Amino acid sequence: MRRLLLFVIVLVVASAGFYVAWPAWTGHRIRNAIEANDAAALARQIDFEQVRNRARPLIVEQMQRSLDEVRKRAGPFGAAIAGQLQSNLGDKLANVAIDAALTPENVLRVARQGKDFAAILKDIAREETEKGGAPAPSDAPATQPSPGPSDGPPPQRHRLTHENIKTYRITGPLNLEVGVAHDPAATTPDVLIELAFAGGDWRVVGILPQL
Repeated sequence: MRRLLLFVIVLVVASAGFYVAWPAWTGHRIRNAIEANDAAALARQIDFEQVRNRARPLIVEQMQRSLDEVRKRAGPFGAAIAGQLQSNLGDKLANVAIDAALTPENVLRVARQGKDFAAILKDIAREETEKGGAPAPSDAPATQPSPGPSDGPPPQRHRLTHENIKTYRITGPLNLEVGVAHDPAATTPDVLIELAFAGGDWRVVGILPQL
């Protein structure tokens, strides 16, 4: 009986370490990378290729909504153009929007300034749709840059804490999902963070705004 109890205790402690403490350590490293504005360190903790693939359906859906808005505003002629744009440039627009939104630099910008990532994603999808898929210059930021010294005071940095975590669940033997809210007082998450254990560490593989 004692051996069984000991085994159960060890199993509980090991599970807590693997599914709670270790992912929390990953989150701690991500927060340190954000506070240090270290894109390289952030990229080591986030698999951006998988994040982009997971975000693709959301981007496509949001761009479809943007095209629908264009149709409504532009009348029959504009609707025809929007339809042609969707059929000819849909994949390209989605790829451009994903590349613009989900980069280490842009995630750093959004997290440090405390912006709503879902709103950023919507803005980028709308902008790329209205531009007709013309990508911005490679050295241009995906969103408006933060104000410089001559533009007024810098934005207040937003520090994520445990109070921003609204949901937590194990979705598979090596997968977790954490719901995070921009507002600590919110009752529901506005972003779902997916983590997977691979290569000997927990890494973020999905950033899914609740659009």
